[in-house]
Amino acid sequence: VADQVGPAHGLEGFAQQRPVVGIVVAQESLVQPAALLAADDVDLSVPSDLARNLDQAIAGILARSGAPGVTAAIAVPGLGRWSASLGLASAAPPQALLPDARFWWASVGKAFTVATVLKLIEEGKLQGTDRLATWYPRYPNAQRITIEQMLTHTSGIGSFPQPGEDPRKTMVYMPPEMIIERSAARGAVVACPGERWSYSNTAMVMLGRIIERLEGRPFHEVVAAKVIQPLGLPRMIAAPPLPHLADVPREHLDGQPQPAFNAVTFAAGNIVANATDMVTFWRAYIHGKVLPTTVLRDSMRTFHLFDRGPVSPALRTDMYFGRGIMLFEVWPEASGKPQRWLAHIGGGIGSTALVLHDMDSGIVLAIAFNGRTDIVLAASTLLRVASAARPALINEFNVMSPTRDGTLLANDIVRPAAPGRYPVLFFRTPYGKARLGYDAAAWWAERGYAVVIQDTRGRHDSDGKWSLLVHEADDGRDSHEWLARQPWSDGRIVTQGSSYDGIVLWLAARAPRPALRGMRSVVSHSDL
Repeated sequence: VADQVGPAHGLEGFAQQRPVVGIVVAQESLVQPAALLAADDVDLSVPSDLARNLDQAIAGILARSGAPGVTAAIAVPGLGRWSASLGLASAAPPQALLPDARFWWASVGKAFTVATVLKLIEEGKLQGTDRLATWYPRYPNAQRITIEQMLTHTSGIGSFPQPGEDPRKTMVYMPPEMIIERSAARGAVVACPGERWSYSNTAMVMLGRIIERLEGRPFHEVVAAKVIQPLGLPRMIAAPPLPHLADVPREHLDGQPQPAFNAVTFAAGNIVANATDMVTFWRAYIHGKVLPTTVLRDSMRTFHLFDRGPVSPALRTDMYFGRGIMLFEVWPEASGKPQRWLAHIGGGIGSTALVLHDMDSGIVLAIAFNGRTDIVLAASTLLRVASAARPALINEFNVMSPTRDGTLLANDIVRPAAPGRYPVLFFRTPYGKARLGYDAAAWWAERGYAVVIQDTRGRHDSDGKWSLLVHEADDGRDSHEWLARQPWSDGRIVTQGSSYDGIVLWLAARAPRPALRGMRSVVSHSDL
């Protein structure tokens, strides 16, 4: 299908075709390695002028939204964090939001469920090919439905509320097992397993019950132990399946508070947190701190067209669903280039929430309203304000550089977008360019350096055959000469690395090229 349709941003006609299998294979240009790099902590507050601009922006967003209250947080690489909570937790009787208010994040919690399942697969307690019949043998198609299909919403299991149902009447509290029994009794199957993508809250609830049976304890305790606690997020909880939660802003529909049933969705979305902790989680999730980077890449290898209709009345928004993670392409007003987010959205009958990682800037943003509103427009607005404070950067991936024998080596480059020539910070590694940290690269690039990270010969994206240390001296020197010739390089290079990455610096420096001005070699040896 991808070959027939083309890259993801050309899929506007794809939704109308509704093919049997609606799969979009992620292009290298779509899911950039920068989205998967190790993150540095952002502990400082953003500069006062940026904080003031964000404060003004969120106040305007709330005023236009029609929602009683909003909470938002942003982490800007190289600049710091910002957060705010404004408005009312309840409109009747009026109750102000606390500065550190915790909101229900609805279907954003599916990312936590998926992460927990994938951790169990890592631990060998579960396999993606396991059949639903192991736990629910009487459920329709249970012998054919796999765990992987449930993770990717391709199981054919129907969702709740069902199309045409009024959620205000049907979204009442039910224990998880009752949700599953009701679904089975209805024969709630919308497609054959693996036939096509169809969003399913019910499948997530079933995954939560499977997790409980495997671990022998409640789902919310497993999520807390495996996902939340290792990240040190004391204000974030996985809520137990209760009729309502205390101390959570009420949902509002048409300005009126709604019955509190926030925890009813169980493994389909039971996370309660402030926006700051949600940003911390999403940074960790996207940057391989919750799951190994290899698992995260697999989760984004295939994206399915999200077919639930337009999510933003104001902005063209294309959405695709991977495994516990969504891809957004958002076209801001008067802009020909989309914002591309690795994200997850959620909402109830009177709330909406979104967490995102902007693939171009590295900014992570979390925002939630206790009312229905255009959350994509709100997030895009805040993102533009935050992005304006950062120097523009150019990110280039898998730029190939030649060596003396014709082998091509792959380089990721982060450099200032402003015309000019810049000193180069150069890293070479056999462990994969992705491990060295986009946030750190962006920090240096924003301060006037071109940062280049290279896979050594025969490793990851570079050509040739890797042999321990054999080619590192010549490849390093050839790379120095190539870097000095680039139009954005001022001819000065400093190399940096630790362990094997540091050893290759010494080998290239034994007969240095004039461009090499310095080295920072850590826990390595100049002579083995």
